[in-house]
Amino acid sequence: MESSTLDQFFGSAGSDQPLGFVLSGSLSEGLGVKLDPRFSVEHLAVGRYVVIRGFQSGRTFFGIITDIALGASNPDLVHRPPSMDQPFTLDVFRGEVAYATLHISPML
Repeated sequence: MESSTLDQFFGSAGSDQPLGFVLSGSLSEGLGVKLDPRFSVEHLAVGRYVVIRGFQSGRTFFGIITDIALGASNPDLVHRPPSMDQPFTLDVFRGEVAYATLHISPML
């Protein structure tokens, strides 16, 4: 099986581990997904297809990533980011204080 240029650049997308969980959404406006902190936002790309599995029903839906955004639960983080030479502090901030969200358009 040939890998695509996207897979060569960003790595394989074939993983059974969830990327995150759906926070909000509708069929007309798409879904808002908070990225699991174990995933690096640098390995995602707009235009990549994703599988959405219903938690209760187990139904499978398909979607496409249309936007990637960074957010912070503390607005002061933008003005006073943690020092890059403190790995422990960066790990604490990643995922809880600073996080990534995906906008996914359902492909029905």
